[in-house]
Amino acid sequence: MDLLTESQAVELLIRIDERTKKIEENLALFEELYVTHKEFAPVKLITYGLVTLCMTGLIGALLMLILRKPF
Repeated sequence: MDLLTESQAVELLIRIDERTKKIEENLALFEELYVTHKEFAPVKLITYGLVTLCMTGLIGALLMLILRKPF
């Protein structure tokens, strides 16, 4: 089993610290660019409501075509 020398350990810790800083920067950027669930909830409700309204109208129109009796 190879043990690291002190200089190798210090170099490894420096690289780990640099990677950690890059990850923190990426997380900060991620938080700026993407929407949270709380922010998206109103958009989701409006969209689902409009889709439900359109689908109800479409199904109603199809049912009227099918169930209409010819005179």
